[in-house]
Formats: sequence, structure tokens, C-alpha cells
Amino acid sequence: MGRPIVTSLQKKNANISNETNRHLIMRILICITLILATLTVYYQVVGFKFVEFDDPGYITKNTIVKLGITTKSIVWAFTSVRGSNWHPITWISHMLDIELFGMNPGMHHLTNVAFHLINTILLFLVLERMTGALWRSAIVAGLFALHPLHVESVAWVSERKDVLSTFFWLLTMMCYLWYVRCQSIPRYLLMVGIYILGLLSKPMLVTLPFVLLILDFWPLNRLNFIETENLAGSHDTAQAVHAGKLPVLITLIIEKIPLVVFAIISCMATFYAQQANGSVRTLEELGLGTRATNAITSYTAYLIKMLWPTNLAVFYPYPNSINPLWVILSFLFLGAVTGIVMLAARKLPYLVVGWLWYLGTLVPVIGLVQVGHQSMADRYTYIPLIGIFIMTVWGFSKLLGRSKYGKTVLGTATAIVLTILMVLTWQQVGSWKDSEALFGHALAVTTNNYLAHYDLGYVLFNRGDLEGAAKQYQISVLIKPDLVEGHNNLANILLSKNNYTEAIDHYSKSLKINPHQAKVYNNLGTAYFHKGNIRKAIKCFQDAVREKPGYTEAVMNLENARIAQLKLTGMITNLQRSIKDNPKNPALYIKLGDIFRQQGEYTEAITQYQEAILIQTQTIPALYGLAFVYSDLNNYSKALDMLQSIRQFQPDDSEIYYNIACIYARQNKVDDSIIWLQQAVDKGFNKWGLIGKDPDLENIRGTPFVHKLLQNNGILIK
Repeated sequence: MGRPIVTSLQKKNANISNETNRHLIMRILICITLILATLTVYYQVVGFKFVEFDDPGYITKNTIVKLGITTKSIVWAFTSVRGSNWHPITWISHMLDIELFGMNPGMHHLTNVAFHLINTILLFLVLERMTGALWRSAIVAGLFALHPLHVESVAWVSERKDVLSTFFWLLTMMCYLWYVRCQSIPRYLLMVGIYILGLLSKPMLVTLPFVLLILDFWPLNRLNFIETENLAGSHDTAQAVHAGKLPVLITLIIEKIPLVVFAIISCMATFYAQQANGSVRTLEELGLGTRATNAITSYTAYLIKMLWPTNLAVFYPYPNSINPLWVILSFLFLGAVTGIVMLAARKLPYLVVGWLWYLGTLVPVIGLVQVGHQSMADRYTYIPLIGIFIMTVWGFSKLLGRSKYGKTVLGTATAIVLTILMVLTWQQVGSWKDSEALFGHALAVTTNNYLAHYDLGYVLFNRGDLEGAAKQYQISVLIKPDLVEGHNNLANILLSKNNYTEAIDHYSKSLKINPHQAKVYNNLGTAYFHKGNIRKAIKCFQDAVREKPGYTEAVMNLENARIAQLKLTGMITNLQRSIKDNPKNPALYIKLGDIFRQQGEYTEAITQYQEAILIQTQTIPALYGLAFVYSDLNNYSKALDMLQSIRQFQPDDSEIYYNIACIYARQNKVDDSIIWLQQAVDKGFNKWGLIGKDPDLENIRGTPFVHKLLQNNGILIK
């Protein structure tokens, strides 16, 4: 028999088959490369810990989530608005982690990485299938996978909602493409169902209907508007549906209405959750003008961070003011880019689509509805930057594609950029290894970051470093005086160190900001009680019980304070009776003055001390009593007068010199304080432990003189 005749059709089919196989192999190789590159920078999270920033609320201290998958926890997931969001699918994902891995933080981190890997592959596949552009889609996916701005969404366990919702976002896009190519009700319902799962993971998906609409323009070309490109799988469908563009557009908008309805429901649920948790800042707290200017500059700032991804932090404080020139330049830049891409929409459609993707998807988190105190956040760019990546990759490909060495230049530049991003991302991921590293990094790359100082203080406190914690809390309330938690935690440390005066000051500041904290009233009462001011202690314990009826600790403290008050009243009565019987005894007046001073009744205390001095001019305890009263009243001039009077009678008493040093230190007169402290030491003062912890010397304790003094006498300075 002769050889079979191979027809041209058979050859063509064979060529198509070979091309398809090569394309499939390239897809697989690209996916493997993306996975390996992403794992290279993110696998280090397997050794990371949970952080003290949202992780306690989401996992480590959430008793319901720690139950794992149970009927009770599932019901809670769908009914809870904890965390200022309604995202039951996210809660269930954390519960599933507990079922699978227990409280192993590394595995919880790896779950986030796994979703990020899946998102990267999905982004590559959906772009490639929509556009037919294999390598451009791969580069966009690589930028998405490896950009440092996306580290926060991946390396932070509490941001599971980001990577999980994006998984459903991209899956919805894939299903939408499937529906567009062969429209049917089952395919549409599948897309809607996945979209709803995304909304139940994070309400960020409320902008997805808008994104699908601009994808109808490009790359799907369902409007049949694009002149320069014919994109596979979409153009013919648009021609078959409608001949006119306006009817087609109306049809496409109507097609998105079910999605918009669910988006509105999600917005309502989210707003309720945020209001219920008190997360939404009012216009009185943050004016609309301030929000608008921050939003405008944030759009530009995110682009700058995309191009130059350094100094990234977990929290960016809201600025006290924004330079008007920066606002104007940002506004002009955004307007200019918008105008340019609109004019180029017909010939360069990917520019307008990428730009509108970026602008539109940032709207829910740009700060017009301000939730929290951050001015911006890296995690907010997880989805929006996809639009900029599309603009960049397709734009440079168009620009360089026709030149002789264009592909070589583009390939080389891509390799260099992705390598640099891998290095930067590796470093940024490392800052998430534990709480101290995270907040320490934030402080290193930002200024006036009160939240980072506060959270670092919290970490140090839990580690037992009270001195370090107090220092961080002090800085946090100095930057943000209305930080209630900072005042409370600092006061708690001061109370534990028996520094009742400063503890009272910070508890009082806290209550001035928020007068409805039962525990703070109780702690303030405790500080007053130990200081001897029983009357004020009773008032504070009463306030604590008023705020929280049945508050056992406060009730017990109130009872003890009332007993002490009865004893104190009896002492005052007895002293007054004794004075009446023996009016020339200065010691009686001094004892009565001490009681009044402890009670905070300074006017009466001064009267009693002065009575003692009238009887006996050189009554040292009375002069000391007056010095302490004036010091408590911040009348340092009179306090110093009293101490100088005592020094005239007892010039060799080292305690006097020490107390004078304390008065100067409290006024932050460092040089004067050191001079008198040196004289105290020369006179024999050797209470080194007191010098090391006395709050009155706080302003000079960091000086070389005091440091060397304590070090030479065996006191370790932290």
C-alpha cells in the first residue's frame, strides 16, 4: 500500500495541537515559577508568631474562634460584628485553621501564603484567558505576588480577610468570563454565588461590579468599541447581542444589578458593624475637608510607594496637617492622568481600565468614611494595584514591542524589577516575625507614630519590662494626649511602682477623655487610698459602682475605704480634742496637718502646719509638711523656700539636699537638680535604689551624671 495522503487541514490541525500543547506547557512553567518565587520570599513566615495587633481579637484571645468548627462557632460567625466587620466566611477560615493546626502560628501564616499563591495563579490565568497575552499576564501576576506593599495582607494573620476575599474576587472574574463566552442562567448564578462568598469574607468586593463593567470595555470588548485590538472570545459575542453601543451599555449595566444589590446589603451590614464597634469617626472628630485632602494625597502616595516601596509600616498616623501644595499637585496629577487615559481610551483601552480599576477599588478604603485612625494602609492596595500593574505592563509592552530590541529590553527590565522586589519583600516580611520586630520597624520608618509606641509598650509590659513599657506609653500620650489606653496602662504601671501622684494624674486624664470606665475609677480610687486621700478614694469607688453595678472589687474597696474613713474621722476628732486641751503642743498640729495633707485638703493642712510653726519656729516636720504641700500644688518656689529654711537649721542633713534636687528635677531644671544631688551625695546620701526609681528624678535619670553615679554604686540602668 502507498503512504497515506496528509491533507492541508490535517497539517493545520496538527500545528494547532502542537501550539496548544506548547502554550499549555508555558502556562504550567509560568505557574511553577510564580509559586517558587512567592514561596522564596514568604516561606519564612512558618517561624513567625502571632502579633499583638488584631491577632488577639481574631484568634489568640477569641474564645469562640478557638473552639474550632462547632455549631456554636458557626452561628457566632454569622451573627457577630466583632472586629468592626461582618465577615462570617473569614471567621470560619480561622476556625478551620484551629481545627487543622491548633494554635501553631506558623501554620496560620502559611494558610495566608497559600491563598496568596492561589490568588497569584488565578490572576495570571484570568488575565491570560481574557486577553490572550501570556507573558504580559505573567508579569502582572509576578508584580502582584512579589510587591512589598502586599506583605501586610499576606504576613499578617488577621488580614486573612484580604487574601480570602481576593480569592473569591478573582474566582468571580473567572466565572464572569465563563458566563460571557456562553451566557446561561446556571453560569450567571454560579458567578453571583461566588461573589456573595467574597462579600462574606470582606466587603471590599462591593466595587467588583464596577470592575466587571470596565472589563466589558476591555479586554472583553463587549461594547465593540476598541479599534486597535481584537481580543479572543469576547468581540463576536458583543456584535451578536446589539448593534448600538448605548443599548449594549444599558444591557451590561442591568446585568450587574443583582451584584449591586448584594453589594448594597454588604455595605449596610458593614456600616452597622462599624457603628456598633465605635470604629467610624464622626465629622466632629475628623472634618470632611480633612478627609478629602487626605484621600487625594493618599491616591498619589500609594503610587509613590508602589514605585519606591520603602519605609513601609503597619500603621501610618493621620497627619496633623497636610501641605496645601501637596494637595494641589496631587489633585492636578490625578486629573491629568484621568484626562490622558480617557483621551486614549479607544486606542489604548488598558490604560483607562487600569486607572479606573485603581481609582474605583480604593474608594471604600480611601478614608472618606473614616474607620480607625490610620491615614492609609499598605493592605488597602492588595486589589487596587492590579489596575496599575496592568497599565504599566501593557503600556511598556506597547511602547517597546515594535522596536528591534524591545522584547529583550522588556524581559531584562522585568527580571531586574522582580528581583529587586523579591529582596525588598523578603526584608519587609521579616518585620512581621513578632510584635516587637513589627512595632520597632514601624517606629524606625515613621515619625510621631503613637500607636506603634503604645503597642510596643504593651509588648514590653507583657514581657515584664515595666520601665521600657512605661517609657513607650509616655511617648504615646505625649504624641496623642487623648489616647485613653495609653494613660490607663501608664497609670497602672505607676500604681504598681507606688508612684501614686503620677498614677492619679494619668487616670484623671483618661477619665476626662472617657468618663465611663468603671475599672479606671476603681484604679484611681486605689491610688487615692494608698496616698491617704480616703475621701477622694470613696468618691472614685462610688463612681466605679455607678458605672458598673455589682462590680465586686470596687464594692469591696468602697467598704474598706469607708471603714478607713471612720477611723480617720475618729483620729481627727481625737486630735482636735487634744489640741483644745493642749493648744501649745506643735506635734498635735503637725499630725493633724499630715492627715489633712493626705486627704488633699491642702488649705487646712497649711493652716495646721503654720500653727505649729507659730508655736515653735524651728519645727522641722512642719516645714517639711509645708514643703510637701506646696510641691503637691506645684508651687515649687514656696516648696524650695521651706526646704532652704530647713537647711539653715540642719546644714549637714543630706535628705534636704536630695529633696531640693527633686524639686528642681520636677521643674526640668536639670543642671540645678544635678548640682543639689551632688551636694546630697557629698553630705552622705547613699540611697542609690531610691535615686534609681524616684519618679521625682525622672527628668535627670538619663543624664550621664546620674547614670555614672548609679553604675558606680551597683545599680543597673535599663
